[in-house]
Amino acid sequence: MSYIEKKIPELFQEQQDSMAKGERPNPATRKLWQDAMRRKGEITTKCGSGEMTPEQYLEGLKKQVEKDTKLIAYFTQSKEAAKVKICQDRLTVVKAELAEAQ
Repeated sequence: MSYIEKKIPELFQEQQDSMAKGERPNPATRKLWQDAMRRKGEITTKCGSGEMTPEQYLEGLKKQVEKDTKLIAYFTQSKEAAKVKICQDRLTVVKAELAEAQ
């Protein structure tokens, strides 16, 4: 089970816990969960149809690490902390996926 597949149930459970308490789920958590589910579906479809190989997927992850590293440097310089956090969170997920695959 990939890091994303492990993270999706955690995000889903966080939403369920909020609703059980009578609170609205955190919009950021809900969006992250929806994005993760959408992305997982896209990858599964592409791999199942032969449109994407596991090697291509890993190459895409490596490119994302490079891109996010540059974005973090840029957003840090421009003092956009919220955008730095988004990139750092994504980078954590991508690096975990890469580590698991190797």
